[in-house]
Order: sequence, then structure tokens, then C-alpha cells
Amino acid sequence: MKVVVGNKQYFGSSEIEAQKLADTKILDTVNLEDLELSNKNRLGFGYYGNVYTLRDKTGNTSEKYVVKKIMLNIFEEKVKSWFNIVVGSVESKEDMFLREVKTIDKLQKWGIVPGIYYADKDQLLYVMDKMDHTLFYLLKRSDNPKSRTKVLTPEMGHKLLDLVKKYFNVPIFHTDLHMDNIMWSDTLGEFRIIDWGLYRTLPIIDGNNTKLNKTSKLYKEKIGETFEVSDRLLKALWDFCKSSIASKKVSSPEKDEWEKLQTEIVEYVKTEFPSNSVKYLGYLNKKMMVGFGLIKKSKKNNRINRKTLKRNN
Repeated sequence: MKVVVGNKQYFGSSEIEAQKLADTKILDTVNLEDLELSNKNRLGFGYYGNVYTLRDKTGNTSEKYVVKKIMLNIFEEKVKSWFNIVVGSVESKEDMFLREVKTIDKLQKWGIVPGIYYADKDQLLYVMDKMDHTLFYLLKRSDNPKSRTKVLTPEMGHKLLDLVKKYFNVPIFHTDLHMDNIMWSDTLGEFRIIDWGLYRTLPIIDGNNTKLNKTSKLYKEKIGETFEVSDRLLKALWDFCKSSIASKKVSSPEKDEWEKLQTEIVEYVKTEFPSNSVKYLGYLNKKMMVGFGLIKKSKKNNRINRKTLKRNN
């Protein structure tokens, strides 16, 4: 539910909860009217904006939420041009901001986005659930046997497949679904998709508000992005699953779990896309991805085989 006060929006699981936040302006002890946005609490940055720890200027801090602020800076014209190419005409940063906030709010019921709690059009910022690790980070750490940090487990792999299933039921095409836009939350124990500013709405079958037109060009592009591109959602999971199985020479409980996940992926593709399952499984089985350690190593010096790298690229 949402409560709008001027250029500010307050969100909650119920209208009462949203109204309470609108009345108090306090989220987990942090004053939403007096947020600190500085290098001291900045967590990351990209083309479209910066992400900050949720903190107010008196020092109250929350570990549950983060702030995203739209800041195109010197990239503004380039990003705006790209934005227009992908999604059509956009007049301003405000349009881009409102577009993303509206989309995240709309997608919350699907369980594929972080929760959103507050949005301020004047400051071009919104507050959402804190996500802990990108899929890229998890895969990179998992490929290092000496890693002591969070790694991708078979159980998390099943959660990622659940996200794939939900994503294909959503009438929206992300268009930029690389591994840094797929994040794991330790608190939720789930994956979520972020950065929806470039989304495209998929066509539906006439007279049906939910059934997707699976013959449309955009739907086919969504399939291609998810199955074919090596650093994207299902392709990344499939490649890592194959790598994990191959790295374990003898049977073990963990290897068994990765094999079960691989079987589940195959069954999902056959069930969800029966007429194209052979083609889509062929996409998944193309050359292994590179970029986080899944590259053959030279037997002589255990270094990356540059010929292999060049050939795979």
C-alpha cells in the first residue's frame, strides 16, 4: 500500500502501516526528513545513481535499509541517450526516477524486488531493503576454494531458480539483467532483482490481463537475455552448476545437490517452454562463461591459459 504526501511517497504492507510511516517520518529510528548522503555512508555507485547506508544527520543508522539516489552527473547526456534508445522518450531525471519507483512498487507482490518504503521526488531518492551480495560476488567467491566469505550453495542455487520462475511470470522485461543486478539478502534468505530503470512492458494476449504473448519480439528478447548471455540470470546459474559438478571428482552430498539442481533446471525448461525446450537447453549448454574464474588453467604454471581466454571471447 502507498500513501502520497506532496512529492513524497510512503509504502507499507497495509495502508495503516504506510500512513504511520507518513505521520512519523521515522524508519528504524532514522529520520527520513533529514537523511545524510555523503561519502561517509556511500556503499556504491553506478551510471544511474549512488547507494547509501540509511542514516540521518544526527547519526541514527539502520542496517536493514539503504538509500538509492538518482545521480547521472557527467554521464547524464550519454545515459539519457541510451535510455531513450531502450525505452523510448524520457524528458528528465524525474521521469526516470518515477518510472523506477513505480515499477518496484508494482513488482513487490511478485517477490522479485527489494521492498520499497519511502520515495522523495524532490531529492530523487528512495529507500529499500538492504541487499548483501551480488550474484557476481557470490560466484567469484565460490570459485575460490580458500574463500571464507559468503559463497553460493546448492540451496541458494534453488532459490535463484525460484527467482527465474517468478521472473518469467512477470509481464516485464528487465533488459539489463547482469549478475550485479541480482542480489542476495541474508535477512530474507532470497535473491532479488534491482535497477529496473530500463524495463520494457511485455505485450499480453488480447482480452487477458495476465497471460503473456509469448510470440512477441520482446518476450523472445527476454528469453535470449536470460538463457544465452553468459553473465545473466539462468545462464550464469547453469554454467556454475556444471562447473561445481565437474570440480568434484567423486560422489559427495554437495555434488549430489548440484546434480539435483541441474536436473531441476532441465525439467523447468521442458515444462515451461515445451515447444522450444531443446533450443533453450542448447543455449544453456553453449561454451562456459568466463569472468569469475571459470577459465581453464595451464598445467605447466597453473596460470590462466591466455589462448583459452582469447578463444572464449
